[in-house]
Amino acid sequence: MISSLLNLQAASIKNPQVVQLFRECQTRVASIALLHETLHRSNDLSCIRMSDYLRTLAGHVFRSYGVDPKVVVLDLLVEDLALDIDTGMTCGMIVEELLANSLKHAYAVGKGGRIQIELQAQAEGAYLLQVSDDGVGISKDGVQRNPSPLGLELVNLLVEKLGGTVELQNGLGTAWRIAFHQLHYQERDVMS
Repeated sequence: MISSLLNLQAASIKNPQVVQLFRECQTRVASIALLHETLHRSNDLSCIRMSDYLRTLAGHVFRSYGVDPKVVVLDLLVEDLALDIDTGMTCGMIVEELLANSLKHAYAVGKGGRIQIELQAQAEGAYLLQVSDDGVGISKDGVQRNPSPLGLELVNLLVEKLGGTVELQNGLGTAWRIAFHQLHYQERDVMS
């Protein structure tokens, strides 16, 4: 419903940059909605199967940006993991931002490539999320001088929420490596 409202509002805006901001917000809202849809289809409402969620999310982001999956190929290397809802949603929002960034900036018009999303369990309850592309690459200076770094700021805030670390690797393309642990909340005492 929120996505539809954003779409209606965007239709009345004449400034293409503002329309683009509305479209990006719409994609962010849709990534959260996809989490809830995935949960409703599952037997366990306390956790989310990340392989299903990230596959559906990536397909949605590709469609949102009008990218042909035969031109920019997606490799999804996600272990069969179940994360709690908050951790899963936070990871999904990180993936959405980094995937959208690759689709918008990594490839020249008409050029194809390959984007890889990996999620693996590590030792001692840690996880590694990596989103990489074989595009033009981005320098650390380019990240700092980005005129509209909202997406990258959001990634940093989301990684911070997970108590994780983020590392940018640049060379032949760009790779974002995020190490984190699942969120843990303490049970609260409920008074009658």
